[in-house]
Amino acid sequence: MPADKKDSPTGQDGQQQPRPAMPAADANADTGSKKPLSGGEIHKFVTVAIALAVGVAAVIAIPLGIRAWMEGQIDKAVEAKTRSVLSDETILRKIAAESRPSLIFDSSGAILHDMGAVQYLKPDDIRIECRNWGGTVMPSRLHIGFVRPVSFPPLVTSLNEPATISASHGKGLDWEFNINWTVIAEGDTNETIRAFRLEVVP
Repeated sequence: MPADKKDSPTGQDGQQQPRPAMPAADANADTGSKKPLSGGEIHKFVTVAIALAVGVAAVIAIPLGIRAWMEGQIDKAVEAKTRSVLSDETILRKIAAESRPSLIFDSSGAILHDMGAVQYLKPDDIRIECRNWGGTVMPSRLHIGFVRPVSFPPLVTSLNEPATISASHGKGLDWEFNINWTVIAEGDTNETIRAFRLEVVP
């Protein structure tokens, strides 16, 4: 027997009519699309995002601000202390004496003013030899006794007439100096008039 056929609608002429097509499933059901955001929801989202960004920026900025303020306070304190130190003549003299000790002596060997160099010298051991320079007696050789070694030859300069003064090692820690005068003032024979500066590089 022929297989049973499913019932299908027939037209007036007795011919089988095609079944009506089933409506296609809504595409939105498969994709699960959401309803578009309204203007109010977009505004709320933007507001929340801005608030979060501001909060993050504040969390980062507050510690940086505190650090900058603390560094500013420290800089002010250091600057005030530095001004106080630099205005203290006693401290300035001490710094100068330690960095480049010096002293001033006259052509009799007497120390007129010490600025830290006397600690390097033997007591009363500045000796000066003089010679006649065209009728004027002038210092020509200089001996200075030292009790401490120095890194470089001591520097002796004339505070009156210009002169070239060279240094050489003497016995032990002592130093000897030759004085060559560039200009000689006629008639100046008073040894206490001429003064010299000794500078020591520790």
